[in-house]
Amino acid sequence: MKSVEWVVKASKFCNLRCAYCYEWNSLGDQARVSLDEWESLLDAIRCYHQRLEQRLGQPVEVRLIWHGGEPLALPATYLDAAMSLQRSVLAGLRQATLMQTNLYRVPDATLDVLLRHQVKLGVSMDVFSGVRLDARGRETEAAVVANMDRLDRRGIRYGAITVLAQHNHRRMADVHDFWARRRIGFRVLPLFDGPPERPSGRFELSDAELVEALNGLFVHWIEAGAVVDVVPLSEWLGDVLRKLVGARRPVYDRRREGERVFLVETNGELFQTDERGRPEASLGNVFRDSMERILAGDAFAASLARTEAKTARHCGSCPHHGFCDGYPVHAEPFAVAPDRGCPVTTAVHDYIERYLLSAGYDTPALTQLLSDRYQFAA
Repeated sequence: MKSVEWVVKASKFCNLRCAYCYEWNSLGDQARVSLDEWESLLDAIRCYHQRLEQRLGQPVEVRLIWHGGEPLALPATYLDAAMSLQRSVLAGLRQATLMQTNLYRVPDATLDVLLRHQVKLGVSMDVFSGVRLDARGRETEAAVVANMDRLDRRGIRYGAITVLAQHNHRRMADVHDFWARRRIGFRVLPLFDGPPERPSGRFELSDAELVEALNGLFVHWIEAGAVVDVVPLSEWLGDVLRKLVGARRPVYDRRREGERVFLVETNGELFQTDERGRPEASLGNVFRDSMERILAGDAFAASLARTEAKTARHCGSCPHHGFCDGYPVHAEPFAVAPDRGCPVTTAVHDYIERYLLSAGYDTPALTQLLSDRYQFAA
C-alpha cells in the first residue's frame, strides 16, 4: 500500500549528547509543538491524504513518525493528548504511529501511552559504547538493553536503528548478531554530514569506509541466513535481483505518485528530507499555511523541479537505474556531486551484484529468490 511518512520533530530536546547528532545545536531546547499546532499539522495531513487518495484512486496510509530530540523525554500526558488528537483528526484514514527513540529513560506511564496508541518504536542504539552518552557523559547501552527487556515484557513492538560510524564500522557483524539474537530487524544509518559544531570528527567515515562496512555486513547477513531484516541492504538486494532478471520498476516521481516523506520542524516549517537545514528550501509552514496553499505555492513547485533535476543528474548514468527506484539519491546526502549514481548506494549495489554472480545463481534461482523475498512474479 502507498504510504506517506510525516517525520515530526515534536521537540529537539534530548537527554543524550551523542557526538554525531544532526540536532547537536538544539539538544537543550525545551520548545515543543503545542497541541494547537498539532491540530493545524494534522489538518494539513488530512487534507494532503484526501487529495492524494482521490488522485490515485487508492488508500494512502499516514505514517506519523515522532522524531527529535528524544520524544520519550516529553511528558506522558502530552504524548497521550497529541496521539488522541491524531486519532480524532485523521479518523477514516489509514494511519500508523511510529517513534524514533534512544530508549534511555521510559517511565511506566509512558509505556502505558505507547501501548494504548499502538506505537511502534525504532530504538536507536549502536551496540558498542563510546558515542551515545547522557548529558553527564555516562554510557547508556546497559539502560537501553534493560528497557528493551521491558518493551518485550509489555508486548510493545520495536525495531532498531544503528548509526554506522568510526566506532563500530569494523564490528558490524557483531552488531548484526546482537540484533539477530533478539530477533529484531534493524536499519543501518551511515553517518553523513551534520552541523559543523558537533564534535563528530573522531566518528566520521569516508565513503569508501562506509562501502566497505556495508559490503561486509551484507555478506555476514546473507551467510547467517538473513534471519532478520537489515535495511537498506534488504532493499538493495531486491534492486539487484530485479536487475539480474530484467524486472524494471517505476522510478521515484513526486509529481505522479505524491510524496514519500515530509519532515516537519518544531517551528512548523515543512521540508523534503534531503533539504532539511536549508531555510530557503522550506515548502511552507504547516502551522500558519493551509496545505492547499503550500501545494499551490512557488516553493513547492521549485522543490519538485529540484527533485527532478537531481534525479536526472545522478540517476541517468547509474547502471541500476530503473531497478533501484531512484529514491536513495534523495536520501543520501553528499557534499560533492558524484560522477555516477550515489557514492555509497551505487557501490554497494555493484558489490551485491558481483556477490550473487560469483555465487553461481542462474536466472531461475534469482527469480525464485526475488519471488520468495519480494513477492515478485516473473
